[in-house]
Amino acid sequence: MREFGGEVHTVTVVAGGFAWRETTYASLSEVARAITGTRWNGPRFFGLRDKVVTRAPSSGDEPFMAVAAGGIA
Repeated sequence: MREFGGEVHTVTVVAGGFAWRETTYASLSEVARAITGTRWNGPRFFGLRDKVVTRAPSSGDEPFMAVAAGGIA
């Protein structure tokens, strides 16, 4: 699922690809392009890329914090 343009878009994994609005696409990038009208990396558009967020400590005794979000690569 992804909210874009004030609308929630739901994509379903099906045999042969990804279904969105009664059409099957070979890749998530094709779905993202159909939604936005521009070229996108599909997994990135749908938030499926791994992310690591870090922040520097504000004082010497505060540890770094890393958050990893798993997904499909």
